[in-house]
Amino acid sequence: CSNLLLAGCFETTKEINLNEDGSGTLSNTNDMSALVGLAKQMSGKDTAKMNDEAIDTTMALSSQVDSIKGLTSGEKELMKRGTMHVNMNLKDDKFITTMKFPFITPAEIKAYNLLTGKVMAQAMKDELTKDAMGGIEDSTAPGSIDDYFILDFSKGLLVKTLNKEKYAGLANDEYLKSMKESAAMG
Repeated sequence: CSNLLLAGCFETTKEINLNEDGSGTLSNTNDMSALVGLAKQMSGKDTAKMNDEAIDTTMALSSQVDSIKGLTSGEKELMKRGTMHVNMNLKDDKFITTMKFPFITPAEIKAYNLLTGKVMAQAMKDELTKDAMGGIEDSTAPGSIDDYFILDFSKGLLVKTLNKEKYAGLANDEYLKSMKESAAMG
């Protein structure tokens, strides 16, 4: 099962590998390369110095648990199981992250979807300047396209359906509004 989201400034690819016993792996890749040029323009920093910045590493997310604000104890336990690969090269306008989480039951996928949103919001805040993000406020809770779908599980099958009630309130989603405003600025 995979999901692709194009939102102008970034591309998200989600892959779910499901084993016969219901366990599996969730992989969430975010290509935010389009934001690098915008960050360079809006940061006011010396772009020659910024072009020297490059990272290509994989880390255990257990080492980052305390750096992500607002995680519940359950989210911290889930995060400890995951890894994150960061490939950022500002000279080449490249910024790609991939988080991978093993799950024991498909029911954990929803919790991981929420967790990846929090982790990505923190990563974006840490790696890109607030000015380059168009003023997305810290108090705005990160949203996700996954919020608008219901993922049901049965033996060997994942079914994703539109949450019509949630979708009806799309116009009131503050996080998506701020992302739309940011995209309009860029």
